[in-house]
Amino acid sequence: MASPQEDWQDPTGGVLTAVLEACEADAPEELAQLLQQLADGGWDPNVPGPDGDTALHIAALYGSEACVDQLLAAGAAAATTNPEDGTTPFHDAAAGGYDSILTKLAAAAARQLPWVAATLVAPADGPGDDSDSMQRPAGADEGGARSGTGDGGAELAAIVNLRDAEGETALHAAARGNHLSTVRLLLLLGADALLAAQGGALPEDEAEEEAVVALLRGAAGTERAVGSRE
Repeated sequence: MASPQEDWQDPTGGVLTAVLEACEADAPEELAQLLQQLADGGWDPNVPGPDGDTALHIAALYGSEACVDQLLAAGAAAATTNPEDGTTPFHDAAAGGYDSILTKLAAAAARQLPWVAATLVAPADGPGDDSDSMQRPAGADEGGARSGTGDGGAELAAIVNLRDAEGETALHAAARGNHLSTVRLLLLLGADALLAAQGGALPEDEAEEEAVVALLRGAAGTERAVGSRE
């Protein structure tokens, strides 16, 4: 029996395939031309590829920050989910420890909140240029601490905590890679250290390095203490 990838046919006549390849190869100049071709054909950058990944998933997975910039400017949905495995670009960037990409995804997701609540895969206009939010994660104050819900912090946290088909969040992915700075960033963005995967594993169970485990256990302990007071 043929796999879904073998059965898949590029609905854009080959342009999407080239877009995905450009993201994997970290070729932003080529990608810019291909995105224009995609738009000219009436397609948006959120069309999934053969395994359910969008171009933004691929760019985040391979750490291509320049391609991420191109895709977000073209209207890629920062919180789009893979219909096959449930992952988001946040999962992919976290797995590789790409903090700058995560920051840009968070800023874009915050700008897209008015429509992302209705659907996580709907096309959108380009997010525009907001230099402040690109420098600092949305939902964080000047000191880096997560702010309250008034500026969309709770909604952004819900996106950061989206689970894949196995119940894992981006925090699980970052912990598995022992990416200390990435774990810290996700916690600032509202990642929940107490969200368990389907098998019951917490993010701290995925980490091996002592500093990462300690950070996650501390965050989990704080969340338990806060929960007990509510």
